[in-house]
Amino acid sequence: MSMTSQTRMIEDYQATIAAMTDSLNPFWDVVDWSDAPLRWRFFRPRGALLPVQGWKIHISTSAHESLQMLKAVTPLLIESQAAFKFPRHLEDIVFLNSGDGGISVLGKIVTIYPTDLQQAQQLIPLLEEVWPSSDGPEVVTDLRRRSGAAVSFRYGIFGKSPVLTDSRGIHQFALSNSDGTLYADSRDRAPDMLPPDPPYAGVPAEACPVNPGKSFTVDDQRYSALHQISETARATVYLGIDLQSFDSVVIKVGRPGVGGNLSGDDISTQLRREYQFLKRLEPRGVSPRAIAFSADRWPVLITEDIRGTELNQLPREERIQSLPLLAEALNQIHQASLVHGDIKPGNALLSDGVVRLIDFELTVEQGETGSRGGTRGHIAPEIDGEIAADFSRDIYALAGCVFEAVLGIPPGLLSGNGQQLADLLKNEGECSAAAVIEALTNPDPEMRPGMDDVCRMLREFADDHQADSSSSLPVEKQDTVALQQWADHAARKAGRQIDQYLKSKGNQSWWRNSHNMRHFDCEAINLGAAGILLGLVSIDQACQTDEFSYRLRAGAEWLASRSPRGQAAGLFTGNAGVALALCTIGKRYQSAKFIQAGMNRLEYAALDHRELDLFSGCAGVIWSACLMAEILEDASLIDLIQPTLKRLNECRHLRKQMPFWSINKEREPDYLGCAHGSAGIALAFGALGRQTDDDRLTEQAIDTFYRLARFGKNERGDALKSIVDQGGQYATGAWCHGVAGYLWCILQSVGDHEALRTEIDWAVERLTDSPAVGTPTYCHGLAGQLELWMMLRELPRFQDLAKQRAHRVSKALQILCDDNGATCAWVSDDPEVTTPDLWVGFSGPASALAKYSDQITSPLLSGSWLKACSTSAENRDFDSIVEQGILP
Repeated sequence: MSMTSQTRMIEDYQATIAAMTDSLNPFWDVVDWSDAPLRWRFFRPRGALLPVQGWKIHISTSAHESLQMLKAVTPLLIESQAAFKFPRHLEDIVFLNSGDGGISVLGKIVTIYPTDLQQAQQLIPLLEEVWPSSDGPEVVTDLRRRSGAAVSFRYGIFGKSPVLTDSRGIHQFALSNSDGTLYADSRDRAPDMLPPDPPYAGVPAEACPVNPGKSFTVDDQRYSALHQISETARATVYLGIDLQSFDSVVIKVGRPGVGGNLSGDDISTQLRREYQFLKRLEPRGVSPRAIAFSADRWPVLITEDIRGTELNQLPREERIQSLPLLAEALNQIHQASLVHGDIKPGNALLSDGVVRLIDFELTVEQGETGSRGGTRGHIAPEIDGEIAADFSRDIYALAGCVFEAVLGIPPGLLSGNGQQLADLLKNEGECSAAAVIEALTNPDPEMRPGMDDVCRMLREFADDHQADSSSSLPVEKQDTVALQQWADHAARKAGRQIDQYLKSKGNQSWWRNSHNMRHFDCEAINLGAAGILLGLVSIDQACQTDEFSYRLRAGAEWLASRSPRGQAAGLFTGNAGVALALCTIGKRYQSAKFIQAGMNRLEYAALDHRELDLFSGCAGVIWSACLMAEILEDASLIDLIQPTLKRLNECRHLRKQMPFWSINKEREPDYLGCAHGSAGIALAFGALGRQTDDDRLTEQAIDTFYRLARFGKNERGDALKSIVDQGGQYATGAWCHGVAGYLWCILQSVGDHEALRTEIDWAVERLTDSPAVGTPTYCHGLAGQLELWMMLRELPRFQDLAKQRAHRVSKALQILCDDNGATCAWVSDDPEVTTPDLWVGFSGPASALAKYSDQITSPLLSGSWLKACSTSAENRDFDSIVEQGILP
C-alpha cells in the first residue's frame, strides 16, 4: 500500500469517528482519555449507570479492516444503548495488535460494557452476525461462542472498583464475589474467582498447535519441537528436530493476526518474507539456512539450528574483536539489497571466527516501505511510522553494538540518543569508541559512513582499542566544585518537577506515578508517597533549603489519613516504609499526629509475616524499627518486632553451605542479594544487633555475608549469583541483586568490620571494574552507585578511589539528565517512563545528587541521615500556608 493510500485510510478513520461523535451529542457522554501510549474514546448513553463489574465484550479486528468493523458494529451499539470504547487513532490499533503491549491486550479493539447479563446475551449474537470473523488476533483472555469468532467476552471490572494489595505491595483492581470477598482482576489471565454464569457457554482462545513432544508436518516432512527457547506475544520459538534426518532445527510459530499493519500484512507475511530472504542469503553464509515455511493459520518457519555465542555473552575483549566481523556480515546482507532491521549483539552469533546473523523478521528490501521496529537503543531517530527502509538504519544500530561491546551495558536501558552514548563513553575514557558512535549516529542519515567505511573503522578500532589513560587520572578540584554546584541545582529542580505529578485535596497531597501501578494512589518507599517524602526531605536537608516544607507536611497529612489495613508490611512496599517516612517528617515538624500514625503503621507491619525479605517482608520491618528507634530515641520500638525476629529464625535453612530464609523452601527460590535475599536479611540482623548490643545477631550477619561471598559467586568469581541454583547474575552495580547491594548491606549493618575485610575489598574491586553507566535509579542504577561510593569515602583505604568514582557517576547522571530549564528529571528503569518515585524514579538520583553536592557520606536510609533530616527544620504554621493558597 502506498503512503498516499495509508494517509487516506488514517484520515477516513478520523473523519468517521468525528462524524459519529457529532451525531451522538447531546444524547451521549463522550470522554477521551489516554493510557500511554494508547488513546481511547468512551461512549455512554447520558445518565446510564454501569455496574462495577460484569461480562464485558471485546471485538477484534485488524488495522486494515478496522474502519469496516466500526461501520458494521457501532450502529448496533448505539441502537442498543450500550456503552463502549475504541481507539481514537489507527496507530493505536496497530500497537494493540503488534504484541508490543503484551499478550493481554491483543485484539481488544472495541470493548463493550453491557448493563446486565441480559443485554450481553442480546448483543453477542447480533454482533457476531455483523462481524463474524476478523484478520486480527484472538483475545487470548476471553471466551467466545465458537472457535475463531471475532466477538469474545470476559468477566471483569467496568470502572472504579476496590483495590487489592498483595503481600509484595502490588496493587490490582478487585472483583467482589457474593459474600464480599475480593479477588484480583488480572488482564493477562482468567479471574481468580469463579465468575457468575457467562452469557453463553464459551470456548477459550485457540491453542498453539506446535508443542514439545508432539510431531507436525510441513511440506510433507515431519518435525517435532523439543523445548521452548522464547515466547512473545508475536511468536514462540522452539528448538526442534527433523524426524527424518534427525538434524536439530529452529521452529518459529507466529500467533495468527499479530503484527498487522495498514496494508494488511501480519506475522504470516513477515515470516514468509523472512523465509524468502534467508533463501536469498544462503550462498553468502551469514545467516541460518531456510528449511521450510507453512502459511497455515498458525504460520511456521523452520530454519537451520546454527550454534554459536551471542556477542553480548562474550568477554569484553572478545566482544570488541567481534565488531568488525559483525560489520562484515552486515555488509554481505546489504550487498544482497536487504536492510536487516534489528541489528543488535543478541542477534549475532560467533562461531569459529565467523559472525552470522539471526532474526530476519523485520528485514525488507532496500527502498521498500518498512515499519517502525527493532530493539530500543538501536533504532535510528528518523524511523517514525512506515518509511522507506535504508542501509543507514542498520548502520545506526551498529552504534549500539559498539556501546555494548565496550561497556557491557545494553543501550536500550538508557534514554539517550547517539550523542549521549558517546558522552557516556568519554566519561569512561573511551574516546575512540565515542568517535565511532558519533559517526554512526549522525543525525543526518546521508552523512553516516557507508558499509565499506564502517568495516574499516571497526577493524581499526578493534586493532587499536585501549581505554584513554586519562580515565584514571585524579579529578581536578575545579571540576568537582562545578559538578557539585550543578548537582545542587539539579536536585532542587527535580524536586520542583515532582509537582507535575501532584494530587491534592484540602491540606493533603500525594503523587501519581507513571510506572506499572499508575492507576493507583501509592504509599510506599519503592513507589509512592513515602519514598517521595524521604526524597524531598533529603533534598531540602542536603541543599540547606526549606523549599519543600509545605509538600512534606501535606504528604504526611495524606499518609496519616490512610488506613494500614490491607497494605503490605514491607519497608519498601508497605506499612514499615510509611511508618519510617511519617516518623521522620513528624519529628521534623514536631507533629505528634504523624509520629503516632507512624507507630500504628509499624505495629501493623510487625504482625504481618507473609514475606520475609528486606524489600517486602520481616527483615525490612526489623530494620525500619531500628531506624525509627534511632530517630525517635525510643528503644521500646524494638519490643514490637520480637515476634518478627522469631518468625525469621523459624524460617532459616542452609543450602549449599549458605543460609536462606523461606516460608516454603520447596517452592520459593533462594535469592542471595539485598532486596529479596540473604544479604538483605543479614542487614536486618546486623542492624538489630548494633541497636541492641546483641553480639549473637552481629555474628549471624557476619557469618551470612562471609558465606555468600565464599559459596555464592558465579563460575568466574566476579559476581554473586542471583539465585543459588541458577548461573545468572545481575549487573555488578545493581542495588537489588548485584554486588553493589551486597556491599551496601555490609556497610549499613556492620560497617568496615575486620572479619569481612576480604569480602569488602572483593566487592569494591568488582565495582571498580564496572562502568558508571546504567539506569539512573536507586534500585538498579546510578543513584544507588553514587550513594555507595560516597559511603566508601568513609573508609580511608578507598577514599581517593571513592572520590573519583563518585565524580564519574555524578557526571554520568549529568549526561543522562533531561533538563528543561526550570525543572529536570531522569527516566526510570524503563527509559520510556519518567516517574517521581524514590527507588524506581527520579527522586532517587535527585536525592543522591543533593547529598553529593554537600559531600554527605551517610546513605539516605540510615539512622544518622534520617535523624539529621528529622531534627533541623524550622517549624511552620501549616494552616496559614494552606490559607495563603500555596497548595494548589
